[in-house]
Amino acid sequence: MPLCAPSELRAELVDAQHGAGQTHATLALVNTGGQACEVGGRPVVFQVDEAGTRRGQPAAAEGPAGAAVLLAAGERAEAGLTVSAAGLFPACGADGSAVPPAGLRVIPPGGGEALTVDGLAALLPLDAGAVSAGAGCPEPALAELRVTALYPAI
Repeated sequence: MPLCAPSELRAELVDAQHGAGQTHATLALVNTGGQACEVGGRPVVFQVDEAGTRRGQPAAAEGPAGAAVLLAAGERAEAGLTVSAAGLFPACGADGSAVPPAGLRVIPPGGGEALTVDGLAALLPLDAGAVSAGAGCPEPALAELRVTALYPAI
């Protein structure tokens, strides 16, 4: 079975739940192509600023590597995404100031172009406006995104 090309996938966040300084969400990769293809393993997820420049560290791996998931046209594979408040707000700019993230990108397993992840607003905590551009950067160890391997959607 061929690997799903990034051009045949759409990335979206669903089912975000906030609590205890973290947000847990489902990252879905949807097969928008006309034929079945396969994804497997763990996607690479990272924050970007308004210009689309990567900010902060990519999501850390969580759990086992996972197996291949066969996706018919229109089907989706899912991965768990956990974001700590410190991991989402803020990232550090070149001048050492805080830069609130403008979005998330995901590189599907197997590489290729980074996809824009729809649904970032669902990840934002209710007090997201409390951190503004120009504030100091957190300790690098505080920044944390975690992602699981892909699994079949239920």
